[in-house]
Amino acid sequence: MRIQKVIFTIILCLTGCSQGVLIRMSFSGNVDEVLTGDLFPEDSSFRVEIDYEVPEIAADQSPTEVGYGMIISESRLVIDDTIFRIADLGVVGNLEFNPGGNDWLFLFLASDPLGAGAVPPFLFHQLSLNFRLPEGSVDDPGRLPSSLEQWDFNDGTMEMTFVYEDESQSPDVLAWAFRSTTFSSITLGQIPEPSGMMLLCVGGLLGVLRRKRINS
Repeated sequence: MRIQKVIFTIILCLTGCSQGVLIRMSFSGNVDEVLTGDLFPEDSSFRVEIDYEVPEIAADQSPTEVGYGMIISESRLVIDDTIFRIADLGVVGNLEFNPGGNDWLFLFLASDPLGAGAVPPFLFHQLSLNFRLPEGSVDDPGRLPSSLEQWDFNDGTMEMTFVYEDESQSPDVLAWAFRSTTFSSITLGQIPEPSGMMLLCVGGLLGVLRRKRINS
């Protein structure tokens, strides 16, 4: 009985601490244009996964612009077999890019508590996504989307730019950048949060304890 009370307390804590919904945006494509460097050639394949939480995100909104502060996210750009992890997301939306249109710029920066390139190995990388969306494809510019029914990214055009710099081989700097405008369809959906998985495990443990009690 004492073990069950402890487990129920854990469940209540997990339920109360769960915040927001974790969303994953994903798509894939090919390197269309190499802007600098030779780290990867043109036509290299890549895929992007971006995880972020909604709707607990504050936004500053004016008649012409919507702005979000840096949002902690987990983003992964995979080119061939090389993984670039990017941890911070900033979003700016220009509401008058076209008459009745929407131009959204998503910026992803490598997480560095002292500033990009401030400490060895002097790495810097940034992923930017620019969506040009027609009227009606954004239901509420004051929040980030949790489904394609709210924001239909595939209804507009999109450009992706990635910049990578590595000064660890100083004085030689390895710099590489590319741009792409050809993508697979973008998917946007909810993924299980760790707290949800823990609740499932606790639920399974309760079932085991209950069966033991019945059998004893």
